[in-house]
Amino acid sequence: MWVWRRNGLTGAAAGLMAVPLLACNPAPPEPAPVPAPPAASSAPETAAPNAAQAGETGEAGVADSYAETKGAESAALRLQHLKGFVLVAKALIAAGGALPEAGILVEQGLLEVADPAPQQLAGLDRAALAEAAAVLNAGAEAGSAGLSSALAAIDAAQKRNGAPADAALVRRMLRITAGLYSVVVVDGGVDPTEYQHSLGAALSAQSAFAEAFPAFERMDPIRARSARDGFEALVSLWPAPVAPDAPVPAAKVLAQISRIELELSGLAGPE
Repeated sequence: MWVWRRNGLTGAAAGLMAVPLLACNPAPPEPAPVPAPPAASSAPETAAPNAAQAGETGEAGVADSYAETKGAESAALRLQHLKGFVLVAKALIAAGGALPEAGILVEQGLLEVADPAPQQLAGLDRAALAEAAAVLNAGAEAGSAGLSSALAAIDAAQKRNGAPADAALVRRMLRITAGLYSVVVVDGGVDPTEYQHSLGAALSAQSAFAEAFPAFERMDPIRARSARDGFEALVSLWPAPVAPDAPVPAAKVLAQISRIELELSGLAGPE
């Protein structure tokens, strides 16, 4: 689904699907052979799009991360990706951003990450996120507390899913971060929504790393602490939760992600 985004707001433009109409002609005066059915109708039915290809998950670098997962791993990635939308909404409010804009970010997370795969996220209390978004959209201060409830709902779903944060999950979130940031600046224009979504992905990758940090530190304290510092440096490349006129070049973000991934390569644990 293509969504036109501008200044942090979304206006979903549903694509119009052209359905061919078969014209009904009068019967010929003499019997005629029945025409062969059109090629389109004789082709096998197209399968419904994979959930990992819907919404934001079809964007650069994002689809690859989902494609290599299945089962609990796929659900874990989707929940962690969704968490990024809530984290960036919290960051926006902390920076003095408008409450309705934070609510839109939560709605975008539900639309682009949760809604395409309802079965994978069956254990998620979706209502907690929807309520937080609704309160924020109304401009009510209680929406800030609602974001804490939304995060708690995601945490609870992650525990029920049973796939703990590990190097693979962190690496996939970094790949999503890189993919989203690669389209922040296109043809000289800045996409403020992709900027926020990529920041959310970076914050979520950092959150997954922090959850797994005790295990990483037991494996290799030096690498673990170096990666932790690397995440601080990565997140600092987004100077604010609202896109500036000249965001940091994508090459700089990718280089910092590569540094973190190098440390993660020694923290993956046994396969």
